[in-house]
Amino acid sequence: MEIKMTQGAGTFKKPVIYVTDTDYEVLSRLSDVGGGASAGARLLADELDRAVKVRVDHADAFVTIGSHVKFRDVSNGQVKDVQLVLPKDADINAGRISVLTPVGASLIGLTTNARVQWSGAGMRKREMEILSIEDPKMVA
Repeated sequence: MEIKMTQGAGTFKKPVIYVTDTDYEVLSRLSDVGGGASAGARLLADELDRAVKVRVDHADAFVTIGSHVKFRDVSNGQVKDVQLVLPKDADINAGRISVLTPVGASLIGLTTNARVQWSGAGMRKREMEILSIEDPKMVA
């Protein structure tokens, strides 16, 4: 799996991503338990290695565990609303995606207008753009 990320109109190999101290602890344990067995666990570990840790009171500015994220699939224009959750809470039919999936691991720490691009199954290029992020506490 090849990951390339962009921010706004400019292209960056890997933009700065943010993670709260609390999320960092939880996600580190998850990626360690996965032991790199899945593409999502390996990607999550890589993302955590480069993440900037911030206080929890800044968490509404970027994707965290529990965030509701609206993104656009650039290849087909389809807009999706998902909630990023822990594996035990994942339910694709309800729009809850696990942080251990490649899409979920790619979302963590991104800000509005950020783009992420990767080669998925069959080396098909995928790209999504973050349209909005809602703090889980603000969603009824």
